[in-house]
Amino acid sequence: MRRRGGRRVIILPMLRPAIPALLALAVAAPSASCIGPFACTLVGGYDGLFVELTVAGAPLPAGDYTLVARADGHELVAEIELVDQQRYGVSCTGCPIVVASGDHQLSFDPFLSSTDGDVTIGYLEAGAGGPATVTLELRRADVVLAQQTYEPRYERRQPNGSGCPPELHQAHDTLVITTP
Repeated sequence: MRRRGGRRVIILPMLRPAIPALLALAVAAPSASCIGPFACTLVGGYDGLFVELTVAGAPLPAGDYTLVARADGHELVAEIELVDQQRYGVSCTGCPIVVASGDHQLSFDPFLSSTDGDVTIGYLEAGAGGPATVTLELRRADVVLAQQTYEPRYERRQPNGSGCPPELHQAHDTLVITTP
């Protein structure tokens, strides 16, 4: 036990060797990038438009579906087969579909189940966002189940925290599918 300024300070003998390391950590902590409020996480992400698909009414029946995305002068076609009202959904064969679009690589990655799904369409280059206009259309045979044109407003997002990479440009929207 030691006296310090009229107070008693008790230092357990087993803690004495650790005191210099603890003091160094306490001094360094506010500026360390892995400790404190400035820590970056390791979440990844993609640029582009993310569209949530919802099915209105009964689930989609089993069968072949075609999801078309029109963007940057390209028509990207995904053929999707739903088998026996799959709850967990399927991606298309050969997805994501990637094409050269000017200085960018445009990626189209759909996912569909009998009750919902999602579509991601954007540029693969970090921070590039996605197309200015996107039209999505879902068909079963010759019947159009949903069609919508989007003019996304891409917002800057940093999923790992402010000041932490990557810096993404994302937009979010929805598409409601009517059951045939």
